Amino acid sequence: MQTFPFENHKRNFEYLPNSNSIELGNGYEFVSKPRSPTLKKFTLTFTGFRYYFNENDEVDHETNAYKDNVAALCDFYESVGTWDTFIYPDEQFGNVTVRFEEPMQVPQTDGHRAVAKEFSLTLKEVSQ
Repeated sequence: MQTFPFENHKRNFEYLPNSNSIELGNGYEFVSKPRSPTLKKFTLTFTGFRYYFNENDEVDHETNAYKDNVAALCDFYESVGTWDTFIYPDEQFGNVTVRFEEPMQVPQTDGHRAVAKEFSLTLKEVSQ
């Protein structure tokens, strides 16, 4: 299983709902105890990512590959898509098995060699 190698991002997370509730009336509510682990959704925000070009003016996938290279991030996405799981190394939760929640949207740039606008990716934890 691959590991997400891009460290330069900000991370937010939220817990996904995992219990059922039934409104009983008169302000009463029954909430069932979950039978599965509490899963998380991570939102990663990337700032300052850019495209690099080699001397032949072709997109360079290797320069600063895991630092701020949009093409390298696209390569990673293409290898797992939204169907395959991978490891997201989180500083609070350790290695978390996740998948992309939705297809990656490549941000626009301000020209041929410009920095991409800030963008976010959403990862959803997968129960094992």
